[in-house]
Amino acid sequence: MIVEPSTRAASGPSPRAVALMTVAFWGGFLALYTLRGAVVGMSDPAGAFARRLAVVMIAAGAALLMRAAVGRLGRGRMARTLGWTVLLAAPAAAVFALANVLAFDVLAPLDAGACGARGDCSAAGLAPAVADLALNRWFVFIAWGVLDLLVRLWARPAEAVSREESQDPDALWAPTRGGLARIPLAEIRRVEAERDYVRIVAEQGSYLLRAPLATMQARLDPDRFVRVHRSTLLRADDIVGLRRANGAWVALDHAGQATRVGRRYLDAVRRRLGVAE
Repeated sequence: MIVEPSTRAASGPSPRAVALMTVAFWGGFLALYTLRGAVVGMSDPAGAFARRLAVVMIAAGAALLMRAAVGRLGRGRMARTLGWTVLLAAPAAAVFALANVLAFDVLAPLDAGACGARGDCSAAGLAPAVADLALNRWFVFIAWGVLDLLVRLWARPAEAVSREESQDPDALWAPTRGGLARIPLAEIRRVEAERDYVRIVAEQGSYLLRAPLATMQARLDPDRFVRVHRSTLLRADDIVGLRRANGAWVALDHAGQATRVGRRYLDAVRRRLGVAE
């Protein structure tokens, strides 16, 4: 099975554009959040803004965790990814709501020497307030998740297709922003799985192809490459050493990069390198 690229060109936003989108989303939300507080009335504008900033930073952190979870659990069809987005937005909204309640209904009254309208310093109303706020803030994380999904779909690289016969048996072709790049098999140093794609690291650069890692392993010379992890292939002659780090074995390459060696692959790696146990 040979992996070759389709003719569809790669496209998508740059990392800078994604970063600007992220900052614009949460910065805009902070501005609206603060404006709402100003309209309602704030006795301590500076302190209230600082608390809102802290709450939004916690919300952004929860959003990043949600994004990572969606990426791990929601890979595949868009409908399934959207389903995980909606589902995981609920706990993220709960974290946001809890931070909001603690900042404005618990900590702020205590700092001011008062305990709010309840007349005591207990958090008896915390759970209902969190539930109510989480429901009201849920849409924020839904909006963020959908926006993030659209950006990731836009950034999806050109796909590779499988063909039974290759016109270039000594190389792979990878999509780039300017077109296509030829990657000689002899220059590939490592292959890493990234969701539905593989990242090809060669002497001239790094490229993404839409292909399973198993397909790439079958395409490469088994005498030159060794699987060190369920998600990583390394060129055997690029490995310069094995060592233990934090209770796990890692393989070191000529560039000094350390790659974790899975326990189920350790014996095979040692045999391939001729290392005695």
